[in-house]
Amino acid sequence: DSDASKRIDCLNEDQINSLVEQLFCMEQNMAVITINRRQFDLAKGHSQRCLAHSRRYGLEGEKKITMIFQALEGCCSLQDQQDNHSCSLSFAEECYNLVVEAYDPVHPQVQEAAGVLIGILISKGDLFDVSTYVECTLVMKYSSNYS
Repeated sequence: DSDASKRIDCLNEDQINSLVEQLFCMEQNMAVITINRRQFDLAKGHSQRCLAHSRRYGLEGEKKITMIFQALEGCCSLQDQQDNHSCSLSFAEECYNLVVEAYDPVHPQVQEAAGVLIGILISKGDLFDVSTYVECTLVMKYSSNYS
């Protein structure tokens, strides 16, 4: 309605970002609840809105990457719960690529994303790619420790 748009127009950037973070958290929590209840149609809507909120608004830097990372991880989990490994793999790869481009190989989110990706590949039975990612992850981790 017009009253709502007037209220939004008077918000500053920090207030809008705070509102987006709250919406993100609410959708993320609802996605987790509906996944646990195995209400996958509802969970899909919450996961999609969570991902949209994380990508759309003006947050920047590590905070934005963390939100997108968490949203992609949630989408991956939803697809994995439904045994849709191909779709889950695409979310896991996107998640991994996001953090690999943003951080050092030893960053916790890079290691976590690699773990998620490797888990999906194991579920899918793609052991060749599992060994490739495991080797790559270990080499990146240990080479950065000795640099």
